[in-house]
Amino acid sequence: GMDLSHSLHRSKVFPRSVVEFVALGEETGKMGQALRFSELYLRERADAALEAAEALMEPLAICVVGVLVGIVALACMLPLVRMFEAFI
Repeated sequence: GMDLSHSLHRSKVFPRSVVEFVALGEETGKMGQALRFSELYLRERADAALEAAEALMEPLAICVVGVLVGIVALACMLPLVRMFEAFI
């Protein structure tokens, strides 16, 4: 007996925007269009979130590579420094 939007709201699985799109589709009788619009909206939000995550990952990756290069350089230079100290 309940509306689909009410059931979705009670389940707390779907975002509020999806529930509102479903309620709008129920009221207007155009459920298919409302769900397609909801899908496009959520896809745009997911794409934006992925782009933001990629933008944050690039500087982090550069820092990790820089630290690794520094460790390798230190590992190469330390034996040379010890060898020079042994001669002095």
